[in-house]
Amino acid sequence: MSPPAATPTRRVLILNYEYPPLGGGAGRAAALLARELARMGHDVRVLTGRASGLPALDQDGRVQVERVFCLRRRRDRAGVLQMLAWCLLGAVAAWRMARRWRPDAAVAFFGVPGGPVAWVLRRFLGIPYLVSLRGGDVPGFPLAETSHGLLQRLAAPVVRAVWRSSAGVVANSDHLADLARRAEPGLAVRVIPNAVDAVPERRVVDRAGGGLRLVYAGRLAPHKDLPTLLVAVAGLRRRGVEVRLDVVGDGPCRGSLERAAAELGIADRVHFLGWRTREEVGLALGRSDVFVLPSLSEGMPNALLEAMAQGLAVVSSSAGGCPEVVEDGVEGILFPPGDAATLARRLDLLHRRPALRAALGERARASTRRFGPREVARRYLRELERAIEGRPAPEAMPRAAPASPRLRPVERSVS
Repeated sequence: MSPPAATPTRRVLILNYEYPPLGGGAGRAAALLARELARMGHDVRVLTGRASGLPALDQDGRVQVERVFCLRRRRDRAGVLQMLAWCLLGAVAAWRMARRWRPDAAVAFFGVPGGPVAWVLRRFLGIPYLVSLRGGDVPGFPLAETSHGLLQRLAAPVVRAVWRSSAGVVANSDHLADLARRAEPGLAVRVIPNAVDAVPERRVVDRAGGGLRLVYAGRLAPHKDLPTLLVAVAGLRRRGVEVRLDVVGDGPCRGSLERAAAELGIADRVHFLGWRTREEVGLALGRSDVFVLPSLSEGMPNALLEAMAQGLAVVSSSAGGCPEVVEDGVEGILFPPGDAATLARRLDLLHRRPALRAALGERARASTRRFGPREVARRYLRELERAIEGRPAPEAMPRAAPASPRLRPVERSVS
């Protein structure tokens, strides 16, 4: 019996308006995919946005990165104008690149702004593409930021047209896939989770005194619901817990959050650290006891996966795709979105039971092996091969099964 044929080397173009050091979780997801496909021997190029101080042409290991000027000034976030500028200028740059290099297929992160760029390549050069859904690009995904919510509503017809012209749509969680199917009935969606790198065990930084040290890392945006976390911290303070919260990240809500901390009497307990490099975020995790994600809506949060990969105990809301990452009492603890009182009780429990914190952290670290970059890249590659060969997407896809057995819950009781 002859051995199976090896997968041919493919030329893959990844389209994302943000790529490290720009942006947040979606940029890191694109980078992990690009790097892993390149390690597998494929020719991978990335078309992304450019901010001040970054070169137009760059190299990320084996991945060639072309950065398009798009009026972007900040590295941590882009506004609607910058996204639209990248969409227009990126389409021109992608067409020129594709004429020279001729990719076999493209992966567009976000229905907008990545999707229209990929649509241009298919329309004029016949290059098939996949769309990778991230959250806010899906019509109906809760977004409290007025500008982004307006863009989502205005772009909804474009997004659905991009989906229909694609060779396949990929969502990073069952929750996001269900939302996309409601927006476009009959849409075939493959669920492929975000990847997380294997990282060294969390390097815990010695610190004087006891108490409970919490950390949040991510955008300071309305749908992240940091006010609920601040109210919970104030509740812990009233219970007599010596608590500190490090808030890593930036965004439109920073000023209002700083004022809320002062009004709650916890300004001395909450430290806004601003945007930080990945290395600095790792240090913040190492100084902490618990990572907290209070979001009202999520696809599959990279920040949560990264905290778990470092062996940090996590407490997350049960919004969106978070329960697909964290099983309550196994890899972490969940609480109802917006419920500050329950969040405070969960955090108080972990303060009183350091052994439980350690057990949850160990389980969290072990569980992230399900999200290894090689397996995620292989699953994307299977979809790309189907797109290149012109095979249709399946009409219905089952929910994604865990790649490894789930662990038994850690015994706990909440008072």
